[in-house]
Amino acid sequence: MWYIADAPFDLILWLDLILNFFYPYRDAMNLWVDDFKKTAKRYAVKEKLGLWTDLISLFLLDWIPVAVATSSNDPSQSYRAVWRLNRALLFFRALKRFPKIEALIPAKFASIAKMFKLLNFVIIVAMSVHISSCVWFSIVMAEYPDSQVFTLSASIFEPSTTTLYKYMYGFYWSLVSMAGYGGTMPVSDLQVAFVAIIYLVGIAVFVTVIGIVSSLAQDLNVTESAFIEKVDAVTDYINSRGLSASLKKQILQYYQYLWKSRKGLDESKIIRELPDFLKIDVAMQLNADIVKKVELFKSCSQNFIHEVVINLKPRIVMPGSYVIREGEPGNEMFFIGKGVVEVRSKTGVLWSTLGSGSFVGETALIDSVKRTANVISIEYVDLFVLEKEAFDEIMSTYPEDAKNVIATSEARKQMNKQKAAQSALNLKGDTIPYEEITKLLEKISIGLVYQNVEGNDLFKALSVVIHDPAEVIIHHMDEYLRNKNKEMQSIILPNANCADMDQFMEKLKKGEHKAGETEVKVIALQMRRTIIVANPIDGGKFIIHGHDGSTSEVFELHDLSDSDRFHKPVIIITSGKPGVYLATRKK
Repeated sequence: MWYIADAPFDLILWLDLILNFFYPYRDAMNLWVDDFKKTAKRYAVKEKLGLWTDLISLFLLDWIPVAVATSSNDPSQSYRAVWRLNRALLFFRALKRFPKIEALIPAKFASIAKMFKLLNFVIIVAMSVHISSCVWFSIVMAEYPDSQVFTLSASIFEPSTTTLYKYMYGFYWSLVSMAGYGGTMPVSDLQVAFVAIIYLVGIAVFVTVIGIVSSLAQDLNVTESAFIEKVDAVTDYINSRGLSASLKKQILQYYQYLWKSRKGLDESKIIRELPDFLKIDVAMQLNADIVKKVELFKSCSQNFIHEVVINLKPRIVMPGSYVIREGEPGNEMFFIGKGVVEVRSKTGVLWSTLGSGSFVGETALIDSVKRTANVISIEYVDLFVLEKEAFDEIMSTYPEDAKNVIATSEARKQMNKQKAAQSALNLKGDTIPYEEITKLLEKISIGLVYQNVEGNDLFKALSVVIHDPAEVIIHHMDEYLRNKNKEMQSIILPNANCADMDQFMEKLKKGEHKAGETEVKVIALQMRRTIIVANPIDGGKFIIHGHDGSTSEVFELHDLSDSDRFHKPVIIITSGKPGVYLATRKK
């Protein structure tokens, strides 16, 4: 029976031996090595507790008594646990395995990796208690009956007592003796010596445990502690200078976001301290994708891109802050890494909404002119800033690329002028009935006014009232139609004269299809919210697209507080002309 129980574990240990030939490691330079020739050589030759130790520990010594029993016809001699004692060598191999596992854990799970150190020590303690239990039982049985005083339990000597009870009692005795909270009085020289060793081991073990736990706690919180100390210093400064409560709140909110997004680390300082070759690699990996998306730099060489990326500086902007103010000198260009900003005119008209991967401010940087618009963050925004001084130096270093940048910039300016002219044409009074729209909005008790959006686009209008980038709204609608609502897909594709969703999305992006009421209904379903379209034509009415897919029309709209009918309602405006929409905002 014991051979059957041991066989699966022996098989696992032999498989582990084979896998050790492939096990990766870190070399003296802390570089990751996973080449089979090197890992196999290290295991077979270089490791102190390597292949030969494992072979000795797995040698099937327990089959020797089987052979003896077979030759002597004495079945009682067929199994002795002592013949498996060589397996104990694997304990030292197991202790070496934890540092290897720790090295495999990604850096973002550093706290979990550090817990392996504590687990490693817990196993050592458990093994020490186990060995102590075995030695204790051997001494007790060797000095019976005098050892009954030492055990304080005569039951362990009775034939009916199970082996499990004897072992658990020995384990308990060893544990409480090491802890110093119990134990028994030794009555022989051997018992006194054994108890003295147990106490010494117990003191060493528990002092080490306290030290390891304290060290781990300190390591796990060292960054947080340093950041808290920094915030305390900032708070003391705010109080000593008598800054207002609102400004103090803004400053502390900034530091909270800094901790949440970057754990309080100064990213630019870390990169500055790296050698040049690593600085380039890190900067390229962090920011290259953002720069390569910029149309301005698409025709530039890789070296030009490298220089731009290296000179980017991170900056965090709080909600409601001005990234750019109209009329200011243009000394910086901004790349949006995370977050959303709005581009508005001096009068507050929303021109566009920009999200992650977008850029702004390049015209003033190239032409050395003042800013022509306001750019305002509507949430926390992570920016990467390219300063004019660095930009001019890059342009002078790479003159051919500089020509391409200037040519692209000129083409972009011409395109913007055409868009502005088209937008002005669309916004003429004879196209959009502003007077009728104003009268219609007066019927809504919450006090709304219309707001023009770029190109009078549906998704730009929804972006203003929902506070999500237009690109995000389109992406979610696409996913919803493809994966969750084939019925609406079968309605929307014929309306757009499209054979499939790919063609539909392509037409939408190129402006060949103007989104309308069907798309509004889809977005209301997808976002699970009520979208109300105010239509000023024929006396004015409100088309209510419910979050449940329902559609209804009313001519008066006073109370939006009915949660059964209106679920997170938003209001946009149609001019009555297909594909022409405006947003709304509070007065």
